Amino acid sequence: MSKILVTGGFGYVGSRLVPHLLSLGHDVRVLDLMLYTGAGLEALQADPKWPEWEKRFALVRGDLRDAEKVRAALTGRDTVIHLAAISNDPTGDIDEVLTRQVNFDAVGMLLALAKEAGVKRLINASSSSVFGARTESEINEQLEPEPLTFYSKYKALSEWLVLSAAGPEFCAVNVRPATICGYSPRQRFDLTVNKLTADALRKK
Repeated sequence: MSKILVTGGFGYVGSRLVPHLLSLGHDVRVLDLMLYTGAGLEALQADPKWPEWEKRFALVRGDLRDAEKVRAALTGRDTVIHLAAISNDPTGDIDEVLTRQVNFDAVGMLLALAKEAGVKRLINASSSSVFGARTESEINEQLEPEPLTFYSKYKALSEWLVLSAAGPEFCAVNVRPATICGYSPRQRFDLTVNKLTADALRKK
């Protein structure tokens, strides 16, 4: 059993990941500002397995930029799955400073505090958008990122922080998901497949 902290654990991805981790027997703590309602938490508590999971679950309500909240959330954890972010290109363009603070500055703080707390593994959710618009026939991890937006720019920069923090005692990796889709208790309709599906159903 791992003791896992999931940042942004009640966002679109986290609301599906957290119950999955609990079903696997892990001890899970979530750090989340709950900016977009508590739908993920409500769905978790409504799950028939909640009475079993509850003893292995904890929630820290807080901002990823708040060092004391982050430090409290990291206490006793051996693994971090970092999902929390300003999470798409249009939102990132509204406020570059906020996007930088959350998607870059706070990642540096999280890494430092995680190592201080004795965390052994960190998985950082980056984005395939860091590649930008490319003409190459094969897009792979060996290509240099060419981000086009504030969101992708700070995602790319945060990857370098993660890589530079990695070492023999601290396994830190980046993953670059393509555009995600599907159902989540904290549903999003700004994602291509979700939007097209919703339009097909509603607008025919």
